[in-house]
Amino acid sequence: MLRKVAVNFSMLGGGQVASGIIGFLFFAFVARHFGPELFGKFILIGSYVRVVSLIVGAGVTPIAIREFALQRDNPTELALLFNDVLSMTLALGVAGYLGLMAVSLVFSQDRALLALMAVAALPLLFDAFTTSYTAYYAAHERMAVPSLYGVALTAFSSAVGAAVLLAGYGLFALFAASVLTSLLATVVFSVIFRAQGLRFSVTARFAAWQKLFKLIVPFVPIYISTQLNRVVGIVLLGRLTGPLPTAQSVGFYSPAQSITNAAVMLAMGLRRVLISPVAVRLGRGQDVSREIDLAMKLVVAVFCLPLVLGTSFMAPGLIALLYGEQYGSSATVLVIVGWAGALQIAAMVCESFLFSHPKHNYRDYAPGAITSVLVNVALCVLLIADYGAIGAAIAAVFARLVYFAFAVHYSRRQMDGKALRLRHFGDLALLLVSAFGLWTLVTGWIANAWLGYCVAGALTLPLLAAFMAYQRSRLVVSNAQ
Repeated sequence: MLRKVAVNFSMLGGGQVASGIIGFLFFAFVARHFGPELFGKFILIGSYVRVVSLIVGAGVTPIAIREFALQRDNPTELALLFNDVLSMTLALGVAGYLGLMAVSLVFSQDRALLALMAVAALPLLFDAFTTSYTAYYAAHERMAVPSLYGVALTAFSSAVGAAVLLAGYGLFALFAASVLTSLLATVVFSVIFRAQGLRFSVTARFAAWQKLFKLIVPFVPIYISTQLNRVVGIVLLGRLTGPLPTAQSVGFYSPAQSITNAAVMLAMGLRRVLISPVAVRLGRGQDVSREIDLAMKLVVAVFCLPLVLGTSFMAPGLIALLYGEQYGSSATVLVIVGWAGALQIAAMVCESFLFSHPKHNYRDYAPGAITSVLVNVALCVLLIADYGAIGAAIAAVFARLVYFAFAVHYSRRQMDGKALRLRHFGDLALLLVSAFGLWTLVTGWIANAWLGYCVAGALTLPLLAAFMAYQRSRLVVSNAQ
C-alpha cells in the first residue's frame, strides 16, 4: 500500500507544487498591482464565495473517493454512482450560487460589490464536474490526469489574469477572465474524461441522492469546521472594526495566509491519495495503525517542519521579496500563521483515517471540530479590535491546536490506542529540536539573512535524509517480522 501511495502522491505532489508555485506568484503579482486595500477587497469577495463552496460541497469529495474506491471493480454500479455524485453536486452548486446572491442582495446595497460577487461566484455552477472527475481518478489511484489538469489550468488562468491586469483592466475584468478560463478548462477536462473514463449523464435520481446525503451528512460539521477555520479570520477581519480599515486589515493578513496555504494545499493531496487504499484495507478488516504512525511522522517532517522553519525565521524576507515593502506588517502575522498551517497539515493524517473508515460515531467527533471554529470566532472577536490581523492569526493557531488535539484523541480511540502513541514519536521530536537549534545557530552566526537561510536549509537536508532512512529501516524490520 505504501509504495502505491508514494507513487500517486509523487504525481499529485509534483502537480500541486507546480500549480502552487504558479498560483502563488500570480497571487503576489495581484497584491503588488492592487495594493493592500484593493487586494483586501479581492480576497474578501473570494472568501465569501469560498464559504458557500465549503457549505455546498462539504464532505462530498472524500465520500465520493471512498465510495468510488469500494465500487471500482463493479463498472455498472460505479457508472450509476458517478452520475448520482455529479448530478447531486451540480444541483448543490446551483443552490449555493442562488443562495449567495439572495443573501448579498439582502445585506448589501453596493451594486458594484454585487456585480463582482455575481461574477466571482459563477464557478459554483460548474465546479461539480472537476470535483467528480478528480474523485474518480483518486479512487482508482491514477493521479496523473488530474495533476496535469491542475497545472495547466493554474498556468493558463494566471497568464490570462496577469495579461488582464497589465492591460489596465480592474477587479471585475479579473474575475470575469478567471470564470471564462475555468469554464473552458472544465469543457476540455470533460472531453478528456469521457474519452478515458465514463460516458456520464446528468440525471436526477432523488432516491440515490438521499442515500448519498446519508453518507455525507455526518461529515458536514467536520468538513465545514475544518475548512471554515481557513477563512473565518479573513471574514471577521472584513466585518469587525480594528486598528486599521477592514479591507486594509484583510490585505495585510492575506499574504501571510497565502504562504501557509501553499504548503497546506500541497499536503492536502496526501489526504486524497491515502483515502482510497486505507478504505480498502479497512474494508478487509486489516489494521492500519502502523501506516498512520508512519504517515504522521513523514508528513510532519516533510511538510510541517519546513513550513514552520521558513515562516519562523524567514518571514520578513519572504514578505518583502514576494509582496513588497508595503506589506511589511504581514511578517509578524506570517510567523504566527505558520504554526496554524503546520497544525492543520498534521491533522490531515487523522482526517485520512476518519474519511476512510466505514464505521464511526460521528456525533462523538463533530463536537471537537465545531469547538475549534467556536474558539477561532471567539478569539477573533476578542483580539481583532485591539490587534487586527495579528489577533486573527493568534486565533487561528489556538483553533488549529484544539482541532489537532481532538483529532489525535479520536483516532487513537478508534484504533484502541494502537496508533499515535506519544512514546512512538521520540525520533520525530529529536528531529524538530535539532532543526530549530540548527537554524537558530546558523541564522544568528551569519550576518547576511539570505545567506544564513540558504546555509541553514542546506544543513537541514541531511537531517531529513537521515530521518527518512531511519524510518525506512524500521519499516523493513517491521515487515520482516
